[in-house]
Amino acid sequence: MHKILIIIMFFFFFRGLAQDTITYSYVNEKTYDYYLKGEWKSVCKLGMKGIKNDIDYYYLRARLGKSFFERGNYMAAARHFRKALKQNSADPFSMEYLYYSLINTGDLREAAVLRSNMSNELADYMKLNKKQPFIDDFLFEFATCSNKDFEEQSVINLENFPIGSKKNLTDNYLNLTILARHPLWKRVDYTHAITHLSLNGLEQSRPTGTPPFTPPPYIEDEQTVSQNQYFGNINFHISRKDDFSVGTHLLTSKTSITRGGRGNYGNIMSRENNGVVFVNYLRSFSVFKANLFLAKGNINLDKQYQGTATLYYFPFGNLNLYGSTEITGISENDTTNKIIWQQMAGFRAMKNTWLEFSYMSGDIKNYLDKGGLIVYNNTNTITSKAEGTIMVSFPKSHIRVYFKYFYITSKGDNFYSSINDANPTDYSNLNATKYHLQTITGGLLWNF
Repeated sequence: MHKILIIIMFFFFFRGLAQDTITYSYVNEKTYDYYLKGEWKSVCKLGMKGIKNDIDYYYLRARLGKSFFERGNYMAAARHFRKALKQNSADPFSMEYLYYSLINTGDLREAAVLRSNMSNELADYMKLNKKQPFIDDFLFEFATCSNKDFEEQSVINLENFPIGSKKNLTDNYLNLTILARHPLWKRVDYTHAITHLSLNGLEQSRPTGTPPFTPPPYIEDEQTVSQNQYFGNINFHISRKDDFSVGTHLLTSKTSITRGGRGNYGNIMSRENNGVVFVNYLRSFSVFKANLFLAKGNINLDKQYQGTATLYYFPFGNLNLYGSTEITGISENDTTNKIIWQQMAGFRAMKNTWLEFSYMSGDIKNYLDKGGLIVYNNTNTITSKAEGTIMVSFPKSHIRVYFKYFYITSKGDNFYSSINDANPTDYSNLNATKYHLQTITGGLLWNF
């Protein structure tokens, strides 16, 4: 009886071993047959099994690349086409599909490098221009914002607004940005942007005074801010997996204050110059990208150090579903530390249409976002920001149009100073004025 059991066990063991062991001829014939029939899933399954059994050759990699491409997993397709090109560098088929795989995953820098390495015949066949254009990307963006709670929040309740208090409110603003990216060399490009911001707000305060001087109950000062910004960033595409960049963002603002609001007791004009410098490193993995951003600045004349870590993920190896998680730490004036968290998710809603949703939370002030392109140098502190985006692509014209809606919760940073206290103390925890801003942003991105 024991001998029979041992024989049965050995039978199933060697049968399973035989099933796991496949030959080159079997893999080659079956994957080719599946390939001709367009059975892409079967090609992927058997081809990957062959790779695990050390069956690795040009045609198998090319078939796997095409099969993953047809199934929409462009990141996996790109990996196999690269392997195929290592074994046959002159293969136009793999180079063509590798290029489109990179385009479909948004890896435009690596696609540009590949395009420059193509033969003239292949570039002509694909109707591509091998020469580097003067401008690779051009962006125009506008944003308009209004505070729907402005009238209500500007009403003063003297019981909650003691003598020595001061608060700021934003009424509306308009923001315009023009951005261009210029290729300098094969793996080096320079991106710069000009931004103009116009903002209208209100500062309210209760002045201190001693008899016989009796101050008014409170003072309202209308504020108009005009701010110009310049963003510059040079990026080194070190390899297909690594990008390193350094840059700066300079801001100059002019604030006009009408004392007493419409009563116009006089005008005050002030100017302020701020700036930041930063470095950025991006590393690409199979279906992940990791980014580290470090910055130093003097926004609002405060000294800041910022570190941001971001993880991007593409679970299906394409842009059908993607997301990112970001955590930022900021140290101000070596005394204040704060954390900002941001989560984003996006998906392809239709063939050329994507929807994105994101949420940011924390003390969002004196903060850099989007690799230093956006500077939050707002007077008040944003506590949360919800964002919805719709983006439509027009592939034939290389244009993408997008619209964004932001719902922002802010708090007016109120300050309190008693008659005997020359240094203002943060009063925001006692009577912070919370209000909401709604922003509509539209943009057009043109890839040349």
